[in-house]
Amino acid sequence: MNTPVDYDLVIVGGGVVGAALACRLADTTLQVAMIDAHAFNDHTQPHDDDRTLALSYSTRLLLEELGVWSALSASAEPIHTVHVSEKGRFGTCQLRQQDAGTPALGYVVEARQLDRIMLERLQSQENVDLLSATRVTALSQTHTEVDLAVSTTDGHLSAIRCRLLVAADGSHSSIRKMTGVHAKHTDYRQTAIITVAQTERPHQNMAYERFTPQGPLAILPMQDGQCSIVMTVDTADEAILSSTDTEFIQTLHAQFGYRLGRFLSIGKRTAFPLYLVQSETQFTGRIVFIGNARRSLHPVGGQGFNLALRDVDALATCLLENAPHQFGNSTQLTRFTQMRQSDQSRTTYLTDGLARLFKEGVEWLGPMRALGLISLDFSPWARKKFARQMMGMHHFSHDKHNTKLLP
Repeated sequence: MNTPVDYDLVIVGGGVVGAALACRLADTTLQVAMIDAHAFNDHTQPHDDDRTLALSYSTRLLLEELGVWSALSASAEPIHTVHVSEKGRFGTCQLRQQDAGTPALGYVVEARQLDRIMLERLQSQENVDLLSATRVTALSQTHTEVDLAVSTTDGHLSAIRCRLLVAADGSHSSIRKMTGVHAKHTDYRQTAIITVAQTERPHQNMAYERFTPQGPLAILPMQDGQCSIVMTVDTADEAILSSTDTEFIQTLHAQFGYRLGRFLSIGKRTAFPLYLVQSETQFTGRIVFIGNARRSLHPVGGQGFNLALRDVDALATCLLENAPHQFGNSTQLTRFTQMRQSDQSRTTYLTDGLARLFKEGVEWLGPMRALGLISLDFSPWARKKFARQMMGMHHFSHDKHNTKLLP
């Protein structure tokens, strides 16, 4: 094997979270490599899929910092209102952009579009190497470095050495397994079905979160009058999972009604099981876990990517602010962990709690949930508090981004 190639930081995982960190560290003095098992221009791979992402307003601010928002904004559909309801219960709540004091509550974008824009930015960076179609086959670490053995799809072997390894390789993280770090898996016994639908009536930039006995149903505004659909169903419900397009549209109407008129057509459907996955630690030695490699959340509220991007921002801040001799050491990573612990815990409890609360079959909880939605709708203070939590605005409570809030 050749002499190791040295980097300050290596990111394993070339999806949107790993690419976001690489963009955040672009134009710095750090030498960065991003490794992915697939070719970055292979549009059939999971990190370049058909998903849509609901970006919070705080995520928009972070994407501006990364230098990618200007290229993304034209294809990002703003969310001005979020309508929350429960099937079969009286009581709804509407969260509006005015409640949070921002131009929008969030934005809906295609994951593949964000991924493409980030990669285009990285390809022009002299301090970032993109190593595609490459896998990490072995690793070891000392108190000063991490050594990697990597292999390309054509069988070429090489060695890489870095001061910090960042695992952003998903909920089934191979780096996590190689390091012996365990993860707790909570099976929701639910499956998320995602698709895109054309509706009879315009969405008017309103997103819907509809809680049903089977699980939450999210309908998000997209461009060209389309809507992104995320339907959560019981994994055991084989009828829905194997239904025809016509049958699926009938199920949509049964769960959601006709607020958007008829669902005229739907696109390709993709299904994936839902788990809460949490690694037992944020870091081990000089290896740190971010994104789904650290924590994979239930999709209710669309919090997963937004939380991960706040983690990326905090990690980069720690790496760039501390003294060079501390780069990647336990002191630096402990500080990062402490900075993010509150937000991570709060967001995890919120999404897990919502998923369980509206799934719970105890009869007396139904009226309590309805009362809660009504109370939230009638309290401007509570709506603002809840909206800003869902948007992750507490991450910017004391910095320059406050200048971008409305009066």
